[in-house]
Amino acid sequence: MIEMIKFISKIQRSPWYAGLLITLAVLSGLILVCGYWPDANSGIFASLMRFDFYVACFFMLDFLLGWLIVDGYRSRWDYFRQNWMNLVSSVPVTNEFTQLLRLLRIWRAWRVLRVALGVLGVGWYIHTKTKAVHKGDN
Repeated sequence: MIEMIKFISKIQRSPWYAGLLITLAVLSGLILVCGYWPDANSGIFASLMRFDFYVACFFMLDFLLGWLIVDGYRSRWDYFRQNWMNLVSSVPVTNEFTQLLRLLRIWRAWRVLRVALGVLGVGWYIHTKTKAVHKGDN
């Protein structure tokens, strides 16, 4: 059991897994945009919504595994407080309101991308440039 927890934790911390999450979040956002596109083919859109349902289930599983394993957090409550938007955005029920909540996945993708860039050393460069831009706004 402990080996399984270590294995899942290792997968969730891998850059490939982060890339998968980013890709799925962006695809999910594009699927939602396609739903509001005029003259969208209803058959293709139904298939895309089915795919989006599976993506939502994947994000829900990711949240639950993270909550159960709690690697890198002080407690389950701490994990929940920092990741509650991930839970809300992964509700697999599809109606107009929950579809809009799925746009929060893009926010999650941004967070994952920032962490990944920080690990690669690019985060310092982005932070410095962003800080310089904000100073110029004053």
